[in-house]
Amino acid sequence: MQSIEEVILDLNTISIEELERRMKILEKKYHAIVMKSFESY
Repeated sequence: MQSIEEVILDLNTISIEELERRMKILEKKYHAIVMKSFESY
């Protein structure tokens, strides 16, 4: 898993399509983390 810094540095060289793909992956991961934290309450 890349760090946020690496992802940002990569933005200079990647395409819009690649950026959108990564955003979707991050969104899914973030959503899963949020759901898990709610379940623990």
